[in-house]
Amino acid sequence: MEIVNGQEVISGAYLLECNSEFKVNTYTGDQTLNMNQTGQLIVMNSASNQIITLPIAAAADAGKWFAFANINTGRLTIGPGTGGQINNGTATTGTFYTDTDYIAGCIIKCVAANKWAVISGNGTWATT
Repeated sequence: MEIVNGQEVISGAYLLECNSEFKVNTYTGDQTLNMNQTGQLIVMNSASNQIITLPIAAAADAGKWFAFANINTGRLTIGPGTGGQINNGTATTGTFYTDTDYIAGCIIKCVAANKWAVISGNGTWATT
């Protein structure tokens, strides 16, 4: 093992930000995110249904991501901005939501201009 610039190197690769903390934004109502919030944990804490809208993404935004957590009993719906798409691994969908699983989470990554992909998740999520 080798430490370079404060990061552990394994087989020549850096473990980027392995000890960094996520910035956490907690909301109780509908939100429209912006690209400055990528790389952050977005938490919804509401007993009623809420919608989080992803920002419009450019081709240069590919690789940016959001982590989401729903920590209350209300439905959390994640939707793309105008003209956007979310892919759940098998199909392009309108929205991605959870309402049957308290404490559900997922990561959504930008894969192309205004196209988002669900790359991991826990709990029960569904698509429309």
